[in-house]
Amino acid sequence: MAKIEDLIDEVADPRLREDLAREIKDIKETKRFGLVFEEHIPETVSLFGLPIRPGLIVQDRTTPQNLTEYEVIGVEDGKATLVARGSVGPRTTVDTDELLVVKRFHEPIYPGLTRDSVALDIMETIRPEVDAYLIDLVESHRFRFTDFHETRKGDCRLLAPLTHVLANTTGQWRRLLAPIVEQIASDLLSAAKTTRRSKLPTPLTERRRSEGRRSTTRGSSPVSSAVRRQPETHACLDCGRQIPAKSKRCKPCDQRFQADRLRSMGNAELKAMRREGDDPNKTPTARKAVGDANREHWKARSEWDPDGQPTDPQYFRTQVFPRLAGIGTRDLSDATGLSVGYVRLVKKGQAVPHPRHWRSMASVRDQDREGH
Repeated sequence: MAKIEDLIDEVADPRLREDLAREIKDIKETKRFGLVFEEHIPETVSLFGLPIRPGLIVQDRTTPQNLTEYEVIGVEDGKATLVARGSVGPRTTVDTDELLVVKRFHEPIYPGLTRDSVALDIMETIRPEVDAYLIDLVESHRFRFTDFHETRKGDCRLLAPLTHVLANTTGQWRRLLAPIVEQIASDLLSAAKTTRRSKLPTPLTERRRSEGRRSTTRGSSPVSSAVRRQPETHACLDCGRQIPAKSKRCKPCDQRFQADRLRSMGNAELKAMRREGDDPNKTPTARKAVGDANREHWKARSEWDPDGQPTDPQYFRTQVFPRLAGIGTRDLSDATGLSVGYVRLVKKGQAVPHPRHWRSMASVRDQDREGH
């Protein structure tokens, strides 16, 4: 693939070509590009909050434009001794607070994290599926400024509703991991020094259910008795919460699922009616109801007195919108008088309500906290 500089050289207008080249140069000096864009710059990921230890690769966090990588030779009294990566000298001493641990593409990350590496090793088996999902999400999802938050330490945090979108995929990863986990458990049992071979039940995939029940009722194998004591539960298909085995989803997820199903059925029926020229929203009664509601809204807008209340949409995006996570759509609709459909757009970040509703939306969260 041709570099972007090669494409700029093909611009016929000399002034435009010079301006583009200058802007691209400035961008490359301040932005870090991965393998997708620049083949000669390795893709890296920054691990904020990871302690500086000998053997790790770090960068200077005080100058983001400096991409030089260093290897930590030693750490003592808050000072780290560094050497440029791939060289033997010279050595420099820097405060550990000024350093940031980085990992290159395909380098393992989990050994430096405070997590059980066995579980992370198992999750690595479905990395291609996770990567494919994330690539599709990046290509299809419309990200917004309100989806992210940077802490004072430089850590980036995701905010709702993007976190809800990602959380809803846990059931998908559970289904992919279930047969792998059960196979590993079976292999470990086979390798154990036992007097006889036993077969574990498969509560995740529910394979060999009868065979698993028979094996747990014979003998006094410690593994069998441990399995027998486990409650008959499995994970919710949507959120992954443990629920009774007879249910597919927990109560909140099932309510959302049924509501979405009924909504989709209603939308399909409405589309069919509209195709036949029978639109219920265009009847005289419906038009009058919509007109009356719009008049009431505009009257309330004109009579509303801010009285010192903020009216800047940016205030809503930074102060009110993050607090809407976890509040039910119906609760917000009841508190503000807005339609459920419009509240859904607000919670998705696709609409900013009139400032007169902001205090009511915030009070729903406060009332919810007082109730708990």
